[in-house]
Amino acid sequence: MRVLKPSSGRIVIDNVDISSLPLRKLRSTITVIPQEPYLMKGSLRENLDGLRCHSDEEVWEALRKAHMADFVSNQADGLLMVIEDGAENLSAGQRQLLCLARALLRAPRVLLLDEATSRLDGDTDRLIQQTLKEGFAASTVLTVAHRLHTVLHCDRWVKGTLWPS
Repeated sequence: MRVLKPSSGRIVIDNVDISSLPLRKLRSTITVIPQEPYLMKGSLRENLDGLRCHSDEEVWEALRKAHMADFVSNQADGLLMVIEDGAENLSAGQRQLLCLARALLRAPRVLLLDEATSRLDGDTDRLIQQTLKEGFAASTVLTVAHRLHTVLHCDRWVKGTLWPS
């Protein structure tokens, strides 16, 4: 994201040194899902596709892949359901799954997960792992994690260090 300059080395995505990319271009290729997901006050649809780049069908498909379609379809307003300030009307797992749906719509080249499942129950964690495996096969997924099971499915570890908990 180029928030900080590397003290040494370089970061290369698709054989391109990111320091040579315009910042806007770089940031448009990367989607970040943090430990504390951010959803703004407004409709669910606005939160998933604020610029309305996608059809309702595409939004529903992303919700299906993120295991949230049943929940949303059971809401009286569906895609127009109101997300309260701080998304207080959603559980932590629901917020994280909705952020995954938003990421699916963006189809990023790189998806960065920063402790995205650390505060979730086992069932929601499994849903997220399934969505990552099935929905982001064409993306590079970088996972920052403290729990080993979160990264067991990864193709490779890059300079990873395991620390006892």
